[in-house]
Amino acid sequence: REKLYEVQMDKSVSRAVLIVKPNYLSIYSYGSLEAEATFFEALRKMESSFLAIDFKNDNYGWLNPTKQMELA
Repeated sequence: REKLYEVQMDKSVSRAVLIVKPNYLSIYSYGSLEAEATFFEALRKMESSFLAIDFKNDNYGWLNPTKQMELA
């Protein structure tokens, strides 16, 4: 069963929705990165091994990398 969490920032047009499923998390955001960053910061404090993948823009990276890596 999935759980939904939502953050909307008052001072900007920024909104993010976190969907928690048994095997993965999904974040959908709109506007600036402010609301999305709120979820990422909370996740980073809980666990350092989250890999974030932005399928739309082909970006990826660890939320809290242990060391910087260059992937070519």
